[in-house]
Amino acid sequence: GMEVCDILLLFGVYPDAVRTFAVGEVGAQYSYELETRGYPAPDFSLLTAPAGMTIHPDTGQISWTPGTAGVVNVSVQLQSVSGSTTHDFLIDVSSAP
Repeated sequence: GMEVCDILLLFGVYPDAVRTFAVGEVGAQYSYELETRGYPAPDFSLLTAPAGMTIHPDTGQISWTPGTAGVVNVSVQLQSVSGSTTHDFLIDVSSAP
């Protein structure tokens, strides 16, 4: 049968980092799309996330509007026929100017 590639996460300018920092702002829409390689494409889900954050199960698009300043932890699970992996990152939310 077809060999399934391992899931590879490409995260902004940090393709090899397990933990990455993203920056958000209170009251501003935060959006991030996880890029993956591999077939079939994985299903995305949030294991750890702040209130109100959503992820599209097919595209990996993360959407969230921060309500308070501070650093939040996000853990995303990617599930495919070849197994599952998680990706953890931090969002540093600053106060609105």
